Amino acid sequence: MNTRQKSIKADKAEQDYVLRDAVKATPEEFPELCRIFSDMMKRKPCGRKLTLMVGKAHSAGVAVIQTRRTGVILIDRKEIPMMTEDEMRCLLGHELGHFFGAIKIENKPQPCNSLFNERFPRPLMYLFSYLSGQILADIYGVEQCRSTFIAGSHLSEGDSEMEALYSNPMEPLPEKFYTYFEVALRIKALGLLNKSEYFYELIGSELLGFGRWQLTTEEYFDKIGHIFDPYMNFTEDDGKALGVFLSGALFIAGCKVSDLSWRSELDLLGAFGDPGELLVYASTEAAYERIVAVAASIHGMSHPLKNIVWNTVWDLTYKDWEDSDEAERFDDFISKCERGQAVMPAGKHETCDEYIHCDGPYYADGFVYYDEIPETGTSVA
Repeated sequence: MNTRQKSIKADKAEQDYVLRDAVKATPEEFPELCRIFSDMMKRKPCGRKLTLMVGKAHSAGVAVIQTRRTGVILIDRKEIPMMTEDEMRCLLGHELGHFFGAIKIENKPQPCNSLFNERFPRPLMYLFSYLSGQILADIYGVEQCRSTFIAGSHLSEGDSEMEALYSNPMEPLPEKFYTYFEVALRIKALGLLNKSEYFYELIGSELLGFGRWQLTTEEYFDKIGHIFDPYMNFTEDDGKALGVFLSGALFIAGCKVSDLSWRSELDLLGAFGDPGELLVYASTEAAYERIVAVAASIHGMSHPLKNIVWNTVWDLTYKDWEDSDEAERFDDFISKCERGQAVMPAGKHETCDEYIHCDGPYYADGFVYYDEIPETGTSVA
């Protein structure tokens, strides 16, 4: 099997995993969602036959590109009852945006090429290309719901501090928002869009004083092209350290390169290096040792990418590990890393089941049990 065949097979397996519990959305069960989707496809066809499905997703919606002619928009079932009509339009429009290939809008300027400048470290390149695609897909969402504010509110999920970023998109992003870096920058981009002439061109309405205070279309896309500039203080060595941290944690948690249940984590690891890094560890102890070696430099790092990787590693604790003892050990280890006290964790406790020489009294939680020794003062007939 050649590389292309393997890639096609891997893509098909990933799609099957994403859609494993999904069902086609029907007007009987989801009347509003289906009505909006049907209306949207008539007004803005993307050149593919799209199927609207409902199931379980890691986000509110997912675009699954199947072939050059077909695709699926998957909406998380639990999100639907909580969305207004405008939010549904925004979400469906965003997912539709992912089907426009390079995501370009006819006769409109394109994002600055500086987003894809190869002089940047690989993790930043991954973040740039991913987020620029998300921002441009948001434009389609805005076009469908005709409001950048609704799009921003939908992203912020009602968080007033996050919504404040929309009103002041030119202000530097406070470090406390690094944990929500993707969402925060998308909200800032929507705030910039609202101040641009491009927004009014999108929704087809004019405003009193139009063209006097808004950003021009060219200015908007130029600012989007430089929206990452404040976060350029990141080196190749930083990326490698975070890659070691992530790969070691994945190995300890039981991740295998071929296991699709870890697909999102492997995708992130791929941005920092080679997922094959998982194969270099001979044992969990070796993985712990490598994390300890880079923990000091990670602890002193202040960058959104650190938060993205750190949150991923924290989330590993809540995966369904078969070895709950190892998960608890890992959780304690990561807590110490976060405090800058990274040391090799203590070895796992041995039990009678694991240790063949454990034939004396049974010790558990500080108590000693002598199952076969009669109690003091007991007489035997």
